[in-house]
Amino acid sequence: MIKVKKKVLKKRIVLIICLLVVIGLLVGLGVMVIHRKPKTVIVPQKVVTTSKPVVLQDNPTPGIVNYGNGIELTSNNPDVNQIINSPRSFKTYILSILKSEYEAPSSSSIGMYVTVNVLEIDNGTYAIGNQGTVGDYNSNSKRLWSIVNGTWEESSVTNLGDYYRCEDLQDVKAPSALVGDLCYENGLRNSGGTLTGYSQV
Repeated sequence: MIKVKKKVLKKRIVLIICLLVVIGLLVGLGVMVIHRKPKTVIVPQKVVTTSKPVVLQDNPTPGIVNYGNGIELTSNNPDVNQIINSPRSFKTYILSILKSEYEAPSSSSIGMYVTVNVLEIDNGTYAIGNQGTVGDYNSNSKRLWSIVNGTWEESSVTNLGDYYRCEDLQDVKAPSALVGDLCYENGLRNSGGTLTGYSQV
């Protein structure tokens, strides 16, 4: 009877030891899971670039605005908002010149960027300036821009610092305070034009 009890006791002790070992293993695995370093997942981020549209300012000023030596703009840097005290429509027009008249580079030359140099603007309806390639425009050859039928366009251009054609000035009623009180009739100087007086308020 005592031997049987001892055998049962032994079995129970072995069983308890096995249970303790299993419990120990389970606890150890739990600790490892808790302290395991989480896997770092790198998600590629989308690079979103947003280019804000340029807001053209609309700030015309009554009378003639003189820009001194001019506001020079190029087709690779067409910040037309530099033309202060001018209407949005004029800035849009100058911007269109700078964008459309860019001369693309050829195999034998570099690209030539167009330059517009705004000298004066009058009441937001007439303006004077120069136009050409960068560093290569004739500062004495002045262009007259004006609004015709609601749209800005080039109305006349002088020849080598001379005066405009009278016919051009009369067509758009350009004020003499802006274009001067002399002009050429029947063509410019180099084509036999006659210099005469011009007056337009």
